[in-house]
Amino acid sequence: MAIPLLRLPADIRRAVFNHVSATSSPLRTTSGYAAASARTYTTTTTPPQPESSVNHTEVSHFSALASSWWDPHGSSRLLHLMNPLRHDFLSRCLSASPPSPDTKLHFLDVGCGGGIFAESAARLAIAGSVTAIDPTPEVIAVAKKHQRSDPLLLQPGKLTYLQTPIEDLHTHTTLHDGNMKQYDMITLFEVLEHIQRPYPFLSSILPHLKPGGWLIGSTIARHPVSWFTTKFMAEDVLGIVPRGTHEWGQYLLPGEVRQWARGRGELSTSEGFGWRVMGIVYVPGVGWREVGGSERYGNYFFGTLWLPSAVFNYRYLQARFSIREPYTVLGIQPGCTTNEAQRAYIKLALVVHPDKATDPNNKEELRQRNELAGLLNAAYDVLKAYLVDGVPLPKYAVPKDPVPKHPVPKHPVPKNSVPKTPSPKDPVPPKPAPRTSKAKARKSAGTKKAARAHSEEEVPSFQHMRYAHYYSDAYLDRNCSYLF
Repeated sequence: MAIPLLRLPADIRRAVFNHVSATSSPLRTTSGYAAASARTYTTTTTPPQPESSVNHTEVSHFSALASSWWDPHGSSRLLHLMNPLRHDFLSRCLSASPPSPDTKLHFLDVGCGGGIFAESAARLAIAGSVTAIDPTPEVIAVAKKHQRSDPLLLQPGKLTYLQTPIEDLHTHTTLHDGNMKQYDMITLFEVLEHIQRPYPFLSSILPHLKPGGWLIGSTIARHPVSWFTTKFMAEDVLGIVPRGTHEWGQYLLPGEVRQWARGRGELSTSEGFGWRVMGIVYVPGVGWREVGGSERYGNYFFGTLWLPSAVFNYRYLQARFSIREPYTVLGIQPGCTTNEAQRAYIKLALVVHPDKATDPNNKEELRQRNELAGLLNAAYDVLKAYLVDGVPLPKYAVPKDPVPKHPVPKHPVPKNSVPKTPSPKDPVPPKPAPRTSKAKARKSAGTKKAARAHSEEEVPSFQHMRYAHYYSDAYLDRNCSYLF
């Protein structure tokens, strides 16, 4: 009969336990865990470093192309031809929230290569500084060598090249106060299709973007047409792109990039303002041309705006709230519920409310906030009436072309022409209406006008609503002309 271990004296129990620990293999296997658990750990504020986005195969590929980077007829010829369209798209994005004339923007060009875009951006009048980074040492050396050919680019702080991946940029751009430098405009042209894990790569860029800044890039849509044009024709048949430059499986569709942006609460994806796309097509012998809809199967530019809900951006909100469509104003999708519309309204109202002004004595800011509150209330009143009472959504009435009172005949009859002899086959002219008094004529005209207005009843537009003066054409022409 076995004796229960707990009934033995303490000394005997300790001796038995030590003997079993020394001879039993299952207990020996836990010694590593016990040693690991005995280690001391310290807490630190430094976050874990993200996995590097550098692909050494890509680095080797572009190192071999570095020497011909600035040859306009070499392997980078298509990039030279594309550069003007990059600036066109950049200007198009800035038109949604244009900076003040005296504001200088700070650019960060990720994956700059030999510096084709970085140099041209540094020459812009709105550019205060340009920082260009690339993990390939050979192309950075080429970029710095070409920079020395222009004295303007050698001014201190004008154009800075760094050989570093985006994950390590904070080690180069930390300010004296310990904060990381942020940029008004971050560009990554022809980079995403060379990244194996694009979404973590994009997320690692966002900490360097200022609130109110733009993230602008270009890549290729994953489509059979893009495989045929970029892989088969460009690399294998025509040879205008070196073989191995592209990997079709790493192409991204515009909807996939936009879906990633939607998952980031700080990025705005409102069509036309916080999100822009432009498809382009290369035509041999002609160059790059913008083609509407080609972003679904070829090269395209994309841009997304960092606009946190807590940021009061008057120009952006003014442009957005001036759209005569309540869903766009509130940033919600058609088919939403009343509660969703109310939450969106409250979220925006807390941003533009006059009580949220940074300086209560600043009359200009109070005027802007009152104006935006009026636009927001007008849109919400219309949408609420539609969702709750079933009132049709208003449509902006387009004025019809004026019809002249006395139309001129296409072939006027000469003065000295002989009148036509009447024929029995000619139609009988209608009898003139009986003469009536002026009072009866006025009354009849008023009745007909009222009946015509009733029969041709138009859905009222925002101009007939509570804040109609904000939606007048004069207001839009004066404040939002840069949108049209």
